[in-house]
Amino acid sequence: MEAVLDALWHSPLKEWARDSLSRQMRLGITDAELLQTCYERLENNTLCEVTETEEEEAREPKIICSLALVKPDRRQSREGEGYEQPIVQN
Repeated sequence: MEAVLDALWHSPLKEWARDSLSRQMRLGITDAELLQTCYERLENNTLCEVTETEEEEAREPKIICSLALVKPDRRQSREGEGYEQPIVQN
């Protein structure tokens, strides 16, 4: 099960696998049957699109988004002028 989850986490499904699994889930496949199907397709290399560069890059964490939070200046909030520029406090 871990191999299937790892493959699904790091690589996109092949279009054929996505369509086929989606159809089977609509028809009411059980969780155990779904896992078995995914495992068989993983073994046959028909589940996910994996390239060598993706395998290498998957080992390194990636920053997807960064968010900077700043404390608003109390004077601006009292005056009601809004926050035209962020105020960075060291």
